[in-house]
Amino acid sequence: MSIILFTFGSTQPAHRHPAPHGVALLIFAASLLVSGTAVCDPSYSTTVGYQQLSAREGRNYIGAVFEAPATAATVLITDAFDDGTVDSVKWNSHSSGGAAAPTESGGALTTTITSTGSDQRSLISTTNSAFNFYNDPITINLSISSMTGQGASGTYVHRFGMIYYDAGDESRFVAAQVDAGVYAAAVNDNGTEKVEFGRIKLGQGIGQVVQRTYSGTLTDISLAMDGQNYTVTASGSGFSMSGGNSFTGTHDLVESDFNNSFTFSLGASHRGNVTTAGSAAWNSASLTTPSDSTTLLSVLGNDQVPAGATEAAATTVEIWDQGAQMLTNSYWLSSSGGSTAWRVGGGSDAADDVAIDRDKGLVVTVRDGEGAQTIVVKGTVSTQDMEQVVVSNGYTLAASPFPVPIALDDCGLLESGFVGGSNLVSSDNLLFYSAQTNYFETKIWYDSDGSIWRNADTTAADRQLQPGEAFLIKRRNRASSMTWTNACPYSLP
Repeated sequence: MSIILFTFGSTQPAHRHPAPHGVALLIFAASLLVSGTAVCDPSYSTTVGYQQLSAREGRNYIGAVFEAPATAATVLITDAFDDGTVDSVKWNSHSSGGAAAPTESGGALTTTITSTGSDQRSLISTTNSAFNFYNDPITINLSISSMTGQGASGTYVHRFGMIYYDAGDESRFVAAQVDAGVYAAAVNDNGTEKVEFGRIKLGQGIGQVVQRTYSGTLTDISLAMDGQNYTVTASGSGFSMSGGNSFTGTHDLVESDFNNSFTFSLGASHRGNVTTAGSAAWNSASLTTPSDSTTLLSVLGNDQVPAGATEAAATTVEIWDQGAQMLTNSYWLSSSGGSTAWRVGGGSDAADDVAIDRDKGLVVTVRDGEGAQTIVVKGTVSTQDMEQVVVSNGYTLAASPFPVPIALDDCGLLESGFVGGSNLVSSDNLLFYSAQTNYFETKIWYDSDGSIWRNADTTAADRQLQPGEAFLIKRRNRASSMTWTNACPYSLP
């Protein structure tokens, strides 16, 4: 059996600490990454912002967690358009003015405008009309395999966005018929290719239009919305957009313009009459919103450790309660029922969304016979001071989450309430892990008479809190718990 203790709370370097045989306690510390560059210590990873953890069979101890994994996101809707027919559970299909109905085949959704007629539109819209980017940020991501058609007396608009219809008629995709909305579009404006953002408002039609011309082949486009703020990003093969491949701005829709409800629409339309047929083939579409909490699913995922049809065969997670000084709730990764999901121990209640408290520890147990596992957890380093509650009596699993060593005099323990004494047994203690004995047996205490940190043999302690190092804080029946504030030792450039 091996035990691995590591902290989250920040992006980890891509380094691995294999556990020795027997019982080993290790902690994985932070690497500060800004735009893919380690700014504090060049020995840390300069290319990725993740921690790669080696978990062997048996128990693996984890202490504290990410407050917000950087890549964690809740998927509101996603479709790879590979079912062979439009999924009626997710989408409503619409066409008018002579445009063809949307079709799905060959891993793509095709929306087509014919060469005659006016006021044409071919689109799908979500059956869920309860999206609201004022309550939570929403990002739309689209992959495009092809776009054809050129406007001569008219303009092709391959458009997507969040549209509000007070009358509930999602078939409308024309500005004059929409109550409120924001959209992004790939536009062929009489032969000139453009990416466009616009706001639609009842009685005003399209406004606040921003256009960027582009060259090359557009294959991916996204629209991120957070209240009145938006960002449009585009990319592709040989793609180049004027002003850069993304642009940001604000729009003037306010919550009184809609009824807390938007529909996501995707398709093709045009302005004026068109003289040639045109279509867009969409490879995939997704709507996501950032996760606002750290959960079992967002931290550990459901595909990084072995699942099992029963709890006895599955990877399990137990939560260490530093207040009670014991393991409390347990969870297991179930593969039963045709899907993989975290379940409450002793039963089958859903546990994917169980919040993980950064001040508690976890014990992840990999069953015998499953072999070593690699767990990759992504996140971002906080630039704020670290605060951790330390119990008044007993042990607290602790670490300094920063990617640089910190002297004991500079880590804030004394200022936060760590109590010294005249000897080892009267002072609170720090206990550091020994790889030789597999125990936390290196003890340090604070000599309040001499105002100095000392080892157990009373010699002066010059130890620092190191990245990648675990330790325990042992307090001796103090009157109350303390909040340890460890000041962030760097500032961003």
